[in-house]
Amino acid sequence: MQFFQAFGVDWKSLVAQFVNFAILMFILYKLAYKPLLKFMKDRTEAIARGVEDAKRAKELMANTKAEEEKILVSARKEAASIIESARVAADQQAAAIVAQAKNEVVRVVAEGKEALATERANMLTQVKKDVITMVVASTEKILQGVVTEEVDQAWLKQKLAKVK
Repeated sequence: MQFFQAFGVDWKSLVAQFVNFAILMFILYKLAYKPLLKFMKDRTEAIARGVEDAKRAKELMANTKAEEEKILVSARKEAASIIESARVAADQQAAAIVAQAKNEVVRVVAEGKEALATERANMLTQVKKDVITMVVASTEKILQGVVTEEVDQAWLKQKLAKVK
């Protein structure tokens, strides 16, 4: 105690100050330090959850990008397939149209030939009728006049030359 007196310290007031300090520390511990520690712990956990969520979001984003790439590749393949099938269908349709046009041309040519043959037959029939009419008329004229073999031969040669 002499030690404390040498420095001018009253040990009773020192003990009272120590008790006051302990009471203040207990009050501060209960009212400030514990809530502050709890707040910091909660904040640390929230930051850790945020970091974990960010990692999961990053992984999800990477998976989504990969899935998107797969979908795009699939869509491109499907589009190419659709284009190819459309081109094949167009080629088939063009071939069918060309074949139909060829068949139509063949049909028109056949009808034309048939019409020409019919027209030729009609013309030949008409020519035969005209020749018969002329022969009958000539025969009547000849028979009205003198019929000789020489006149008959000359007249036939003349008519045959016209007909040829």
